[in-house]
Amino acid sequence: MKIPRVVSYLGWGKYLRYRTPANLDIPWGWKDPRNTFILPIWLDLFPDAKVIHIYRNGVDVANSLKVRAEKSLQISKALYPRRKQLYWIRPKKRGGFTDTLRYIDLEGGFSLWESYLHEAQSHVKALGTRAIELKYENFLVEPYVSLRQLRDFCGLGASNEQILEVAGRVKKGRAYAYRTRPELQAFAEQVAGRMKVFGY
Repeated sequence: MKIPRVVSYLGWGKYLRYRTPANLDIPWGWKDPRNTFILPIWLDLFPDAKVIHIYRNGVDVANSLKVRAEKSLQISKALYPRRKQLYWIRPKKRGGFTDTLRYIDLEGGFSLWESYLHEAQSHVKALGTRAIELKYENFLVEPYVSLRQLRDFCGLGASNEQILEVAGRVKKGRAYAYRTRPELQAFAEQVAGRMKVFGY
């Protein structure tokens, strides 16, 4: 927790001031889906941590991963001719290109979503009152209610007026984005039974 890479959690301003999250004198947290599978390590470091699990419709998540994978492949394709030699000598990261290929398919991204949700919900159940779970789409419908719930769960000092102001900035139209595209609607029908397991 004292190496320079911790700046990715703190940002440069807080890193220069505090150097490590252990020195922070304010409430803090971070968002990283990878925490789903490494949460036990973080709980060893921060045994009093509270966990917020926000989950989104699996078809929208799969499509988001697909779009990101397509962009990544386009960038790699554009850069490859200029960096051929580098690809031969650079150490290969585990996953990387093969992971990108997995997510370029809706089924691959959806399967990943299922894995993450199963793991996250088992953590939420085990942590009891130290964890809270919110459906992304419910948050978009009632952001004020959800933000108040999160404030109380985290023990933060935000006023109702401040929460109301922030809630007004929420873009409610992002809920169930897949419904605007026929090919995504068709995929949603294919995986309807698997979605139902998670309340969709």
